[in-house]
Amino acid sequence: MTNSLIDPKDYLRYEIVAGASQDAPVYESHKRGKNWMAVIRLDPTAPNGLGRVFVPKAKGDDNYYIVEGAVQAGDAIEFGADYYTGGGSKHATRWYGVVVSMTGKEIVLAETATAKKAIKLANQMKEQEQAIPLVEELRRQLADLEAEADKIKARIEELTAEVEGDSNEGDSNEGDSNSDD
Repeated sequence: MTNSLIDPKDYLRYEIVAGASQDAPVYESHKRGKNWMAVIRLDPTAPNGLGRVFVPKAKGDDNYYIVEGAVQAGDAIEFGADYYTGGGSKHATRWYGVVVSMTGKEIVLAETATAKKAIKLANQMKEQEQAIPLVEELRRQLADLEAEADKIKARIEELTAEVEGDSNEGDSNEGDSNSDD
């Protein structure tokens, strides 16, 4: 899905192998690191006002998250990468964005500045996607109406030609009847 709301030069593209993403925009590799990916939505009853559906973590060195079946184009997402110091202090890194498209081989993401902007963009993408079939239907209807208008114009030309032909025949008949007098 191409999206006119986001500049394609800003897309992040990650390979998918066996349903798992092969990279992430932020990731803490330290043993005291905590990482996650979640589909987000506004939820005033949830921590920080964000409802989260966590995406399962993948196993193995090159796998990050099991994205197949967990996310789809138009989802607002959050990546978290927290590092905890030996003294227990947390250094949090967050990445917010949307899933622009996803195939069995690639997930394409676009970053936003905040979670709310990601959710807003995701909603706009979904509205745009819903509008596409409506626009296509309107284009089909317009083409049908234009074809009908062409038929009507052609019929008008035929009738005009008939009327002019009848007039000319009447003129020639009048000339003939005048000559008989």
